[in-house]
Amino acid sequence: MVILNLVNLLEKNNEDFIDNFPITLEEPFEFTFAGENAQRQRELWKNEVNLSRGHNFTADETMEALKEFFGINNMYPAVSNHDARRIIALRTTIFRNRFMRFNPITVSMDVSMDTVTVIEEENENFRGIFINTEPLRYYPGYHYFSHIIGYIGPITESHDIQDLLARGYRRTDLLGRTGLESSFEDELRGINGQETVVVNRVGRRVDVIEGSRVDPIPGSDVFLSVDKEFQMEVFDILENMLTETIINLLTTTDPRETRLTVQDLLASLTRANNICIRTIFQSEEDTASYAVKQYVLSIDPESDVNTIAGRHAANAIIADGISANTLTNSQILLVMYEQGIITGDDTFAGRLQAGGVSTLQVVVDRLRSGEITPHMTNLDPSTGSVVVLDVNTGEVLASVSYPSYDNNQLVNNFNNEYFTRLVQDDPTTPLINRPFMEERPPGSTFKMISGIAAVESGAITTNTRIFDGTVFTRAGTPHPRCWHTGGQGHLNLAEAIAGSCNYFFFDATFRIGNGPTGLHAIETLNQYMRAFGLDSPTGIEIGESFRVAQAPTNISSPILHDFAYRHATNPRSWSDGDTIRTAIGQSLNNHTAATMARYTAGIATRGEMFDLRFLRSIVSQDGVYHAESVPFDMGVEISDATWDATHHGMLLTTQGAIGTARNIFSGFPMRVGGKTGTAEQITWRRHHTSFNAFAPFDDPQIAVYVVIPFSDTVTTASPATQVGRDVIAAYFRLNSEPERPLPANVLLM
Repeated sequence: MVILNLVNLLEKNNEDFIDNFPITLEEPFEFTFAGENAQRQRELWKNEVNLSRGHNFTADETMEALKEFFGINNMYPAVSNHDARRIIALRTTIFRNRFMRFNPITVSMDVSMDTVTVIEEENENFRGIFINTEPLRYYPGYHYFSHIIGYIGPITESHDIQDLLARGYRRTDLLGRTGLESSFEDELRGINGQETVVVNRVGRRVDVIEGSRVDPIPGSDVFLSVDKEFQMEVFDILENMLTETIINLLTTTDPRETRLTVQDLLASLTRANNICIRTIFQSEEDTASYAVKQYVLSIDPESDVNTIAGRHAANAIIADGISANTLTNSQILLVMYEQGIITGDDTFAGRLQAGGVSTLQVVVDRLRSGEITPHMTNLDPSTGSVVVLDVNTGEVLASVSYPSYDNNQLVNNFNNEYFTRLVQDDPTTPLINRPFMEERPPGSTFKMISGIAAVESGAITTNTRIFDGTVFTRAGTPHPRCWHTGGQGHLNLAEAIAGSCNYFFFDATFRIGNGPTGLHAIETLNQYMRAFGLDSPTGIEIGESFRVAQAPTNISSPILHDFAYRHATNPRSWSDGDTIRTAIGQSLNNHTAATMARYTAGIATRGEMFDLRFLRSIVSQDGVYHAESVPFDMGVEISDATWDATHHGMLLTTQGAIGTARNIFSGFPMRVGGKTGTAEQITWRRHHTSFNAFAPFDDPQIAVYVVIPFSDTVTTASPATQVGRDVIAAYFRLNSEPERPLPANVLLM
């Protein structure tokens, strides 16, 4: 009865029970394994808890099998399924640690003094249970840093358990699961201490063997290049831009733009599972939630919101009802108010119900206050990446992935329900580290490579002027065209970069080929793409895109990538049209923000490139290790004249007469080399906006790359460029202090 006594006490005192049991808390029971390896994790777990290999147990069947295996029905004949599940959760943990029976198992953390008192005073009812003190991981400012730092967690079936045990781990230890926590596990871990104790017949500690204590050795302190305050500021800049873009789409009167409605927003927010359907089904009469519940039941009387599929189905019914105006905007806002998602004064609910307040104004106000975030809306745009580098070292000064997540929920007491929600319920995929994992077409931010390739191959010179004919007709059909419908006249390389003239780069790249297949042109482009590292890992310590890590498969080449793209075996199926579209950052061009940031740093330094790193130093008992920058060998020589023209074009982009960023940088107190980009990826969604830059122009210190997918609107001028401008201003404190102080580094403890 000890286990039942314990779980009842913890529940009575509202303590958090450490529950890694991969089956839902409530019936009907479902497995909570999530992600690409869910099936493999399930099979490994089944083997560990002595379930038959190959038998496809459902969650309910698994519960019954484990009840029988542990003798729960005999031991606790009147136990409820709820209590049985909690007992099984603890029994399986004990069973999985059966070969290390004297290692303690943590059941609950941060327990109240009431719980401590009961366990100490009623020790006969809690034999073998004791209170201990140990440090916990806590990540301050979690959502700003979660993708960088990652989190630690228990050893699971996905690990090589025997290898870990051989390396001195205990089955109950925690280890780095993602991010830098994983990359620097060996440095951060330290060495366990030990102590020999005497226990009585009921497993209670009664004495300590004198002289048996061996003190633990703490892990090293790992210092990062990331500037803590700057990272937080960059995150806020990006989120605020997404917010303002969505607000502009809600309030625009421009006939060229498809206006976003409150209905659109609330339906998308609901479909993304931001309203708790279980709470709706537990609501009382005379509430907005109860009315919504009745609506769901009128559509599907068999709705079961205790299952993941049932919750998704119910949310879809509500979202469809909003879109059809069967459920009103006011009703949904009231539900959000009742659930505490949005707030208001004492009169708010009454005014909203009576139609005395504009639902549009409510949504705009809650967007500006942060109660409704772009992440929650699941609308375009609601994601983005920003990377800021030190061009002279390759150090990452900021790396923002939006949206983010709370890594405190996944450490110490792993929140299975929260993790499942992130993986299965959230369509914005917040666990993805976008700067290093999400590949997007770069658009015109790529054009410096095309210009350099054209000049260095001899196809043009830096002074060659090409007339912008708008529509390029020499590379097959359909004919690609310049974004500037009126044409921009005769342009040289610097002017073409500034005005982002597609036609110029079509023509210049076509001249490289000088033949019917364009193979030489694409091979030349590939050579310079490799020179700037677009086909190789960035060197960063944490995981990055598989296609980047498995270089060079992401290069736009008929030989290297044509099979995957066209399912053909003939390299000559690649066309001139593919080549010239590659030259403007389209075609097969897909790269991460980090890869593009490194390339931008290479432009800034005239080819003195470095691999990227987060590490600055490691401080241990043995001394201090200072990280060294790793040079990246471009493998090509680029003339000073080409560098000069490229830099001049990027300067003209931000301050020249035809510069595509001139209005956004108007009055900016620093000279900046930049390049705007717009790229199409999905025809029925808005284009991506991107921006890369280095600053200051005359003495480059940082490189910036920003990509905001599906953000190209009439109502907001290049959101990515605005973010880039504000990030540069924030780094150099252009709006406050004249000089930037030394970075306040993030410290992993």
